[in-house]
Amino acid sequence: MKHNPKFSSLVYHVVIAGVFAYLIHITTLIDLPYAWIMALNTLLFTSFGFDKFSAMKRWRRTPESTYLIMALLGAFPGLFLGRKIFNHKTSKASFIIPMWFLFIGQILVSAFWLGDTDSILAKIVRDEPIKKCTKEEKCQ
Repeated sequence: MKHNPKFSSLVYHVVIAGVFAYLIHITTLIDLPYAWIMALNTLLFTSFGFDKFSAMKRWRRTPESTYLIMALLGAFPGLFLGRKIFNHKTSKASFIIPMWFLFIGQILVSAFWLGDTDSILAKIVRDEPIKKCTKEEKCQ
């Protein structure tokens, strides 16, 4: 079987984030999903800094697909903060375009999953105030 460095990088990052999330969970009593988000964002942010350093030293780099998949798993804040702080991956279209498509897609999926999409879309499209409705009543 052939070694795939992109897959190995992703597995490496996700396993480290999982261990880090578990350690956060058991030491701080933060619920595991929140610990996962904290760990993943911290890891992605620091990985961006290390990748920028690696680029300057011409060392081995982290594949862009690893960053995009980690962001899709919940690390978009770490991705955006890492790009801004380290000024890394800010002009490469092959990274920026998929990043924005995934980000907007994740926002839309979250909105539909959470419900009341009519109110959310009205706010985005027509700049109307978001109506608060209970599950028993329907928003008009």
